[in-house]
Amino acid sequence: MLSLKITTIAAVIAGMSVATPAALAQDYPSRTIEVIHSYGPGGGTDRFVRAVAVPFEEISGQSMVPISIQGGGGMPAFANFQQRRVDGYTLMAISPDQIIAHALGRISMDAFQPLARVQYDQGMIVVPADSPFQTIEEFIAHARENPGDLTVGITGAAGFDDTVMGLWNIETGAEVTTVPFGSSEMVSNTLGGQVDAMHEEYGPARGLIDFRRHAPARCLFRRAFASAAGCPHRGRAWL
Repeated sequence: MLSLKITTIAAVIAGMSVATPAALAQDYPSRTIEVIHSYGPGGGTDRFVRAVAVPFEEISGQSMVPISIQGGGGMPAFANFQQRRVDGYTLMAISPDQIIAHALGRISMDAFQPLARVQYDQGMIVVPADSPFQTIEEFIAHARENPGDLTVGITGAAGFDDTVMGLWNIETGAEVTTVPFGSSEMVSNTLGGQVDAMHEEYGPARGLIDFRRHAPARCLFRRAFASAAGCPHRGRAWL
């Protein structure tokens, strides 16, 4: 399976313009920048914010810290973001959850001013290393013959992962049951066998599918990419 997840760092507008360079103090930033996101600590978005924070601190001399506000398809994070002062010290990591909420009329993307794209990731179905499924074809065949029997861990409910797996069900003619978790809980429940698989982006899952003999998990993927040459694959990707 192939899906794409784009994360953008954005500033809140909240009915007014983002502060222009002329309006900002000459010593900006003079304190820590907070980046709100709607996923769990240690998850992909959280880790990407921390990765961006390293060069940010080298350049600016100030820290950048992720603020995790989970649940509700990203709505609580959005609400918290809009309540913050428009002073350049609160940013938000925009993910597909916010795009989905915009499409459903729950929020307006006019509330954001994009600043930088920091993540463009590829999603896959990941199973424990001892899973009986060796290929995505085997996984699909079982899900077609036993509708709803296979469980797939996802990050949060009614968000990007849930949407992708729903489209996957339609595309493949199979039917899996999604089970929402926080990021770390999804990984532990997958490796522990409480769910059959999880949908995760390659970046956060890379440490689990290290393509070595004793890796705790492996990916079921229909098209390999350069840095994931160890993934079993054949044919076209599931879009």
